[in-house]
Amino acid sequence: MKLPMKLKLIVVAALSLTALSSQAAVTATLTTPLGGSFIDLAALPPGFSLSTGSVLLSADAVTADIPKNPSFGWSTVGAFLAVGPSHNAGAPATLSFAGGVHGMRFLWGSPDSYNSVKVTTTLGDSFFGATAAGITTLGGDQNAGRYVNFSTSGAERITALTFINHGAEDAFEVSNFAVTAVPEPQTIALLAAGLLVIGRTVQRRSRRD
Repeated sequence: MKLPMKLKLIVVAALSLTALSSQAAVTATLTTPLGGSFIDLAALPPGFSLSTGSVLLSADAVTADIPKNPSFGWSTVGAFLAVGPSHNAGAPATLSFAGGVHGMRFLWGSPDSYNSVKVTTTLGDSFFGATAAGITTLGGDQNAGRYVNFSTSGAERITALTFINHGAEDAFEVSNFAVTAVPEPQTIALLAAGLLVIGRTVQRRSRRD
């Protein structure tokens, strides 16, 4: 039986959503602050830990390297993380989440080509440079910070973010961490089921026509 084009599109969308609930992948997208409070890096909540290969700097004491973007009115709240040759000999810094999270966003300060983030999930590691994360402004511009959100789907969860400075320049600065929510598998399944019901309704109507 030949299906109407509208029904085909609905069925394909439903199948795609169902597949999302079983596939594992880390997605990086540019975003904006979505309200709520940021994680206090100087007093991490239970289940969060920060490796010693990093230095926390106070936004009140250090003004030059604060992650910010005046064009959007963004600036650092509280302490920020600095990773580089002048901080613990440039050792990478790892922020870990016990039990894992589905999404985490932060302000990536002065994006440079020699900085990258390793996203560790329950299914493996993924590496993102600034360009791979969607940031086009590189070159260490102190006023070009961007919010980046890393997220997973299905049962996969992010268990750690590792910040790596590959160059001889001063630091990789990040701040304003916040957990972000993504649709749970049950929500995706319900949406897919709803699309299938709509598809069947369209099919019945097309038969009557």
